[in-house]
Amino acid sequence: MNYYLGIWYKSILEQTVVWVANRDYPFTDSSVALIISTEGNLVIVKGKISYTLTNISPNGSTSATLLDSGNLVLRDETSDPIKHGTLNWELRVNITEGIAQVFLYLHQYSRLQIMHRDLKASNILLDMDMNPKISNFWTARIFAGNGSQATNRIVGTYGYMSPKYALDGLFSIKSDVFSFGVLLLEILSGKKNTSFYLTDSVNLLGYAWDLWKSGIGQNLKDPILGDIPSTHMLLRYINIGLLCVQESAADKPTMSSVVSMLSNELVLLPSPKQPAFSTITSVPDRNLCKSPERCSLNNVMVSILEPR
Repeated sequence: MNYYLGIWYKSILEQTVVWVANRDYPFTDSSVALIISTEGNLVIVKGKISYTLTNISPNGSTSATLLDSGNLVLRDETSDPIKHGTLNWELRVNITEGIAQVFLYLHQYSRLQIMHRDLKASNILLDMDMNPKISNFWTARIFAGNGSQATNRIVGTYGYMSPKYALDGLFSIKSDVFSFGVLLLEILSGKKNTSFYLTDSVNLLGYAWDLWKSGIGQNLKDPILGDIPSTHMLLRYINIGLLCVQESAADKPTMSSVVSMLSNELVLLPSPKQPAFSTITSVPDRNLCKSPERCSLNNVMVSILEPR
């Protein structure tokens, strides 16, 4: 099985050179051809065998477009407010609901129940119509049953991993739910969980929780959004995000429940409990990673692709 990491293409022009990063089976045969299918997928053709890589995503990732990242920093004088502003409230809602639908399929409707284990903004690609595409499935794991499984090979990114997974290596479908909750709060606020420094809160989860407890959850909204159609919907989405990042896996909703809560205003929402990792004492020791080479900190990451 081939694993392609974080690849996205802004455009494919005539005579454009495209480098493909393949973890296990690099293509070294010069007879390999790159073509684009009618569906917009990039396809590698090697003899009689073809490999479909991914749908082209000219808009990059939510990280590149919305959050602080190695691609675009949106919180200083070099920011691009025009590109940032393209993600208005409606687009953020559509992106959020699209991501939730994908993970509902992976968890419940796919032939094999699949856990992604590294859901974060930089792994959400946006196509020409700003529809979300999930990437970076090399961390994915086929999962059986509704309980938890243990592993000593922790993969993922600190700030998005659930407590049980980050500290004890225990994962379940609720691990992806926790990551989704972090991502949802990032999309609403325009801030990264692990780069949060504007208040005394240890991270974005703690900041969102403090605002929620104080009855001013709407202050979490990304200022660049300006006026939005419904503050009620904003608060509802914040509530859902906080439900997903609760400490106990039993308290977290399933992705089926998340999709229902996002799409149906008639579904009543329970009150969230304090998020995991929202206080200094609950932040995991980065030295606890059982397999450090598989864990990453959510800082700027640079991939160097060398031509063959």
